[in-house]
Amino acid sequence: MKKIYTIALVEPSDIVSEGIKSILMKNKSFKVIYESSDFTQCIDRLPLLSPDIILINPKTIHQKENIQIRNSSSHLHNTLLIALVYDLFKESLLQQFDGTISIYDNATELIATIDKAIEQTKKEEQTPDFSYDLSEREIEILTLVAKGMTNKEIANQLNLSIYTVMSHRKNISKKTGIKTVSGLTVYAIINNWIQVS
Repeated sequence: MKKIYTIALVEPSDIVSEGIKSILMKNKSFKVIYESSDFTQCIDRLPLLSPDIILINPKTIHQKENIQIRNSSSHLHNTLLIALVYDLFKESLLQQFDGTISIYDNATELIATIDKAIEQTKKEEQTPDFSYDLSEREIEILTLVAKGMTNKEIANQLNLSIYTVMSHRKNISKKTGIKTVSGLTVYAIINNWIQVS
């Protein structure tokens, strides 16, 4: 059975929202489960919603210098972020998204952008990078994950940003091919990075 991807839509324009929803409703692979005109409201609902994808107008994000979007919530770690763009934005902001949809894209291009982001994520998840060993920092973070610490707790202990911890965790998963905490715990035990009492 084909997976249906759940989508949260964050867009202040009702006209744009309705147009995008109309396009997505015609495609059986996607279901819009939440709409908001405010990114912060969406972040507050993430633990309950757990969408696969967030389509978001970057204008709804409270702009700060050097903002790291995925820092906004640990629940964004495994969520695809796709920007809905019809204004100019800093390249540093747009680079944080998994894809970009222009207001001038047609329905086919919109769906193709989402599909491409999904396929890219699948490829990254299915292709462990065994050509590199884990760095000392990655081993340190993996060990703390195996001890049951959250991203925030790890960030506080190591004096790192949550975004940096999440980035390391993504690299660890890519290198080892292991996605679950239990799997990483076993990996840490096998490598004698933690002791079983």
